[in-house]
Amino acid sequence: MPQPVNVPVIVGVTGKRKSRLDELGVSEAEIRTKLRRAFALLQDLAPRSPKILLCGMADGVDEIAARLVIEAVDEHDASRREFHNWSIVGLLPMPEEVFLDDFDAGAGECWWYRALDEKTRKAHIRLMTLKTLSKLPLPNSTPYTEAELRRMTGTSNPARTAHYEQLGLVLAERSTVLIAVMPASEVPVRPGGTAQVVAHRLNGWRQDWPSGESRKIAGASREFVVPPPLATAGGNDVWLIPIGDGDVAAASADLCLLRKRDEADEAWPARVPEPKVLIAGGQSDKSAALSSCPLLRPIEAFNCRAARIVPRRPPSWDETIKTFPEEPEKWSPLAAAERLRGTLSDLQRRRKNSVRWTAAGLGVIAVVSISIIELYAEVLHRQAWGRFLPSCYVSFVLMAMFLYWWALRKSWPAIAEDYRLVAEALRVQVIWWQIGLTARCDRVDQHLLRYETGEFQRLRQGLATVLDAILLRHAVLSDVPLANGLSGPVMRWIDNDNGRSPGQIQYHRETANQRARYYGVAEFAAWSLFGISFGVATWLADHVAYQILGDVISWLLSMVSSWLVTIIAIVGAGAVLKFVWREDVRAPDVSSRVSHLLWSWLAGVLLAAAVVAPWPSFEGDHELLVNTFVLGTVLLLALGGVIRYWAEKIALEAEAHGSAAAHWVYLRAKKALDQIELDYAANRINAEMARRRREKIIRDLGQFALVETEGWLRNHRERPLHPAMG
Repeated sequence: MPQPVNVPVIVGVTGKRKSRLDELGVSEAEIRTKLRRAFALLQDLAPRSPKILLCGMADGVDEIAARLVIEAVDEHDASRREFHNWSIVGLLPMPEEVFLDDFDAGAGECWWYRALDEKTRKAHIRLMTLKTLSKLPLPNSTPYTEAELRRMTGTSNPARTAHYEQLGLVLAERSTVLIAVMPASEVPVRPGGTAQVVAHRLNGWRQDWPSGESRKIAGASREFVVPPPLATAGGNDVWLIPIGDGDVAAASADLCLLRKRDEADEAWPARVPEPKVLIAGGQSDKSAALSSCPLLRPIEAFNCRAARIVPRRPPSWDETIKTFPEEPEKWSPLAAAERLRGTLSDLQRRRKNSVRWTAAGLGVIAVVSISIIELYAEVLHRQAWGRFLPSCYVSFVLMAMFLYWWALRKSWPAIAEDYRLVAEALRVQVIWWQIGLTARCDRVDQHLLRYETGEFQRLRQGLATVLDAILLRHAVLSDVPLANGLSGPVMRWIDNDNGRSPGQIQYHRETANQRARYYGVAEFAAWSLFGISFGVATWLADHVAYQILGDVISWLLSMVSSWLVTIIAIVGAGAVLKFVWREDVRAPDVSSRVSHLLWSWLAGVLLAAAVVAPWPSFEGDHELLVNTFVLGTVLLLALGGVIRYWAEKIALEAEAHGSAAAHWVYLRAKKALDQIELDYAANRINAEMARRRREKIIRDLGQFALVETEGWLRNHRERPLHPAMG
């Protein structure tokens, strides 16, 4: 049975090395106690979410944090670890043999990682070496060699320092929560130092941060993508464990909060506000801690929802999940991403259905409540039992407000759209990985919502966390060998007649046709009801319409039965509506809707005549007939409005137009890919040229899908669900 689908919280730790801790007079026991309390706070805030401890594997704070995760025993159950759902990813800033130069002689035997037994290392720690920096700006450059990164005797090696700075940039960017262990008064003066990492985290990337040297390092990195000039700064909060120097904060607090710096603020550490205390004396401020980590709540909520649904079967094109069901570290990132995408799609579909039923429920409540109040005002206000109708009206309005509040409280609309965006982004990412686009600059989070702020920026950060978690937890992305043609999964993404897993061509074609049908029915019903309501209202143009037309109707009734007139009128109204069914009221042309309204008006007149004709047979009075027509006019208008409200809230028209446009884009891509294969078969292009052309089409197709998904999200998040007013 494969492991459940979840997204881990990435906990970055940066701090002082052992020699520096000794200089500050800080004991290992003190660091261990404060880290333990910080980790326990994270456990309380996100108990269902697994955690990945991300550190640089140095001695000192990195070693203490890693040993704490491995060795801490649960005080309630001595048979298991306190942090049992934690794993450790050690990021090496440079190749392992070169990294060992930082430790005492002896082939690295003094490195604490090698002192652990092999079983512990294999079970809890995964080492990942960051890509070596390039000597010149990317992409035309060569990386540093191991010899150039060796520690120099009696002096520092700038290339080695640059790689520690790259590690700091990576820790600051990829951590869901970053915990820094350093004196509260320390400021960033040394590249790669703890304070420098904190500054990268708090300030983000802005005009006044980082410095020129750090910018050069970032530009030469294949692990960090320099944001475009107009992108949002993107800083995040830092959890600070203050130590040493005898400062007051270190003596009184176990954990403090440093707030991120917005673009309007000066870069940290200028004008630093007093840090907020999160843990003091073992007592924690959970509310402030949760607000400092905006991704914690969405990650925990997703993991809780995902635990309640059955994961989809692993993809047929990858056997790693089937082969190693209990060893996620051996799953390919492609299979893991596809499995996570399926779970997101299932959850999104459930929330989308909830939104549909909520919109329908709000519409029905609106019609019923209007019916009640109009029935009371026009017909039953003189009846004894009619006195209860206003109370019923109030009850239905309160019911609508409660349903609306419940939908917002459960975040059905937001979850449906956010999960849809992440699922579609993962679909594109899997396809890009399958054709060899594995560089960090080719990740979908580098293209989606790049210039946004607020919730949209947080959503982009959440997508980046999902991708980072996939790459940190699972096997290494493998290079794609040069091959003739695209792989089966990539082609099936574009064109696949399998009804259970259609390609994008078939999916968008069917979606466009289906949504167009639904939208056409909704528009026909809405405009017809408006016209019929207008026709019924024609009989109310004058309160004496019945008397004026009474002689004509009496003459007709003397000639034929009143019920025959009713039948003829109803059949005539049906014939009129059948005739106008051919009119396409979805078109933006106003004339088609005017024509439809006129014919619907005639149908309304005939239907009203069908009511008037048999009225004398029931000995009904004129006032009751007028009240009935008033009530019918209002209800027909309300029902037409509710149908339009429902169609708009579930975006039938937008889906129909979007899928129709997307269908042709994917169809053009299929034809272009077919042409490449024809050119290659005819030896008009070589294998490398064919690969470049295929890659360009798939890249463009993915970017089109991302733009379409982003536009969909923007339209629907800015037009949220609300009650049908009126």
